[in-house]
Amino acid sequence: MLARHPCFSERLSSLAEAIVGGALGAPLDRPRSPERFWPADRFWYASPMLRQLGHRFERFFHATTPDPFVLAVGLTLVVFGLAALTTETSPLDVVRAWQGDAGFWSLLAFSMQMVLILVTGHALAATRPVRAGITWLARLPRTGAQAAALVAAVSIACALLNWGLGLIVGALLARDVGRACRARGIEAHYPLLVASGYAGLMCWHGGFSGTAPLKMTTAPDVERFLGAELAA
Repeated sequence: MLARHPCFSERLSSLAEAIVGGALGAPLDRPRSPERFWPADRFWYASPMLRQLGHRFERFFHATTPDPFVLAVGLTLVVFGLAALTTETSPLDVVRAWQGDAGFWSLLAFSMQMVLILVTGHALAATRPVRAGITWLARLPRTGAQAAALVAAVSIACALLNWGLGLIVGALLARDVGRACRARGIEAHYPLLVASGYAGLMCWHGGFSGTAPLKMTTAPDVERFLGAELAA
């Protein structure tokens, strides 16, 4: 059986010790052998075959997947062709609808709001107090589990205040925590730290800079979504 395999049992025991040690925030009684724990640059359970297969998929999609801008232009042309061929609208009318008041340019106001949120969040994250706080937080974790949990918690807290702030602070904190762990000899999985830095993107829409809360702050939007009776 798999559970009786000595390598599997040893790895399972090491994983349990790592989880318990990270949760308690205290080192284990006996020293940890690097061979019994996953290296910092890969998952402990990833076999060479799986890693090689993953690298092949990565190279394939990196070489074949177009940029988002190319996808946007391509989808625009597809929609233009379908509208011109499957409806009674002429190509000139399709172009007018795309660039009219109810078309693409109607998104400028909302786009500018999102740009301002991102720019102001980046400006706030680049200030000296915030940078000093990131540097101080990066020195707190004592285990890899604590490092990932800290990065995720800070990213979520900042994203609830401002999604641009959470986006930038999470990335900077993940980088600094990874550097601090490496300098102190703490085993941490750097890709996991990076993923934890973007954990705030899972809940930012419920914060102060979320799209839905912002859309419900003006009377016309409230009346449009809820109706005149409920809005009154």
